[in-house]
Amino acid sequence: MSQNQLLADTALKLGKPFIGVIYEPKHANDGMGVQFLQAWMDGNESGAGWMKGQPWCATFASFLLWLSGNALGIPVKLPKTASSSEFYSFAKANGLILPGPIVGCLALQKGDGGSPGKTHHHTCIVYAVNSLSPTFNSLDGNFGDKVGMNTHVTADFDFVAVC
Repeated sequence: MSQNQLLADTALKLGKPFIGVIYEPKHANDGMGVQFLQAWMDGNESGAGWMKGQPWCATFASFLLWLSGNALGIPVKLPKTASSSEFYSFAKANGLILPGPIVGCLALQKGDGGSPGKTHHHTCIVYAVNSLSPTFNSLDGNFGDKVGMNTHVTADFDFVAVC
């Protein structure tokens, strides 16, 4: 099994217990689970820094990957980030863009991201690639205010190797 696959499998196992958990009771990137992720990203225990109120899909994926990498002793090549666009920029500059989805890679939804310089606006981890349709299945944080397993259209995303 490749390091990418092992890291991804571990990240998916760690993330599955959170499926269906609503992280945003007020629909405003809030709640205790979101605050925990924001505090991890922000580097302080209060979660009251620059991350407060920010979307958490990339933070959730980053957290799972970094936690898995630390547990397995596998260095994660991607930065610790809360930004889908930053994941893409780093991956492009470091030759980590994939031609299509593979199990365990990050999927970055294309789009303007809501402000200048934002190239992507959602991050998730691929857990299955559908051979009969141009879709893939993913583990997503911040999708409908919760962690969920979803199906996405492949053409709407860019894909990034994680290690």
